[in-house]
Amino acid sequence: YQAVLDERKDGPDTDATLRALGGLARVHQADGKPDRALALYEELFARSVKTRGTPDGLENLRVTLGEALSAAGRHRDALPHFEALAAYGAKAFGPDGAYT
Repeated sequence: YQAVLDERKDGPDTDATLRALGGLARVHQADGKPDRALALYEELFARSVKTRGTPDGLENLRVTLGEALSAAGRHRDALPHFEALAAYGAKAFGPDGAYT
């Protein structure tokens, strides 16, 4: 993952580069480095929103980021992600849906 990020052959915010950034975050998380993983997840979310122009379609990343923020004790920072997920769930599955 790091090699892809270092080379950035396709540019800093291509799908391949952003996927590699997410992979690197998961490696750090699995390796017991939650602070490093969280910083990468935050960077990934910001860059993904910048590239897309919207946070729409980033629900899986919002779950991961929200959980990482909560695990780090940053509940207030996690809340907007979980609120956005609840709104998405209500819209996609109805107000009484399993993911709402």
